[in-house]
Amino acid sequence: MGAAPAVQVPALEEQEEEPITELSAKDTLHIDDIDIDLNKDAEYPLFFVDGAERIAITHYIRVPGYPRIPIVGAHIVVGAGELRNEKIFFKACREIFVVIFPYQAIINVLIASGASIPTGEPGQFMDKLDWSGDFYVKASQQKMPYPIPTFFCDSTLDFQGNVSLRESDLIASGNVIRVAKNRVDGIRRALEVGLVMELRKEAERHEKYIIVDGPLANKPFLMYGHLADKQLRQDFSTPQTEFTLLRRLIGVVKIVEVVPQEGLASVFQHNFRVSVHKFKDSDIGWHFLACFTILRPELTSLIRGAPQIAGGLVRIDVPLPAVMDSYDPNWPDIGFTTINKDKLERLLRGILKLRTPPPHDVSSYRFLTELYPIHEVENYLHSRLFSKEQIRTYTWTKI
Repeated sequence: MGAAPAVQVPALEEQEEEPITELSAKDTLHIDDIDIDLNKDAEYPLFFVDGAERIAITHYIRVPGYPRIPIVGAHIVVGAGELRNEKIFFKACREIFVVIFPYQAIINVLIASGASIPTGEPGQFMDKLDWSGDFYVKASQQKMPYPIPTFFCDSTLDFQGNVSLRESDLIASGNVIRVAKNRVDGIRRALEVGLVMELRKEAERHEKYIIVDGPLANKPFLMYGHLADKQLRQDFSTPQTEFTLLRRLIGVVKIVEVVPQEGLASVFQHNFRVSVHKFKDSDIGWHFLACFTILRPELTSLIRGAPQIAGGLVRIDVPLPAVMDSYDPNWPDIGFTTINKDKLERLLRGILKLRTPPPHDVSSYRFLTELYPIHEVENYLHSRLFSKEQIRTYTWTKI
């Protein structure tokens, strides 16, 4: 498409920033407040799944009458660590490379202006990742000619098939980059769900649990599941199959954005108190217990000037099937609360025990809210990522 390589200093839009969080309050059913005794027996998770990505602007496309339109390259890695004898061993990894730009929006501009249309779309040279899904399946199956699975993503459409970049949006390059970042985030999350589902059978065999770095909220988790593997759409189609899929998963949210409207104050007043809620919002879902607590209260209270997202608050998403003794057809009901409280406490105790040692970087928001095993997995994944210059070089050989 006549793209010129980007060789200048990276644009400001590329810079990696710490997240800015805005809290919103939702109506919940307040189930219980539990004081966790860390000296009692605990149930430790087996696997810890996380992902990492790095992006760079690799090319600019020149279209008559428009500013330069950026092409974004992204290296995405997801992986799992296994907890054995209080140590983390790397278990599995998937990595892909994605080239992202609004191809169809650019073509629409060229057609409207009467300009010549380039022959051959990127999808003819690279497999596509789009609203049709199967990202994890494609990442697992793709072979040569690329050293790592390499894909094209047209950012004109979102992953629901809706238009997200129109011709008029191409005027703002920052908006084009922002949409590309959103696509990268969605692809990474879909790959994480795919890896979780691959590990689920082994976890089931050992009667252990998998920690997912992120929420198990209904709408996003189901959406990313469908993008990971179209088969999951059927697997989530009945309460019985959904029960089986969720019974070995736990989500840990280190950047809390949604909190209960009331009933949360006591977790800031008592160390290792967990406030257990069920959301009443259908987009979030009531299929899990939202367990709020302060992960490292001793550090939150002592360290001044440390970044404190929601005061060091974390949310542990425990699906109801994970703490039920057997299947009950009524478990998806909003008012269902029949659980094994002892099993829940042992799970929470095991997770809270994994808060030590804390991450080394005191300046990072992760210092107060990230579990030790997740931090180790994340560090390993970051060590595998291409540098921005390597991303540019790799993309130049593909376009």
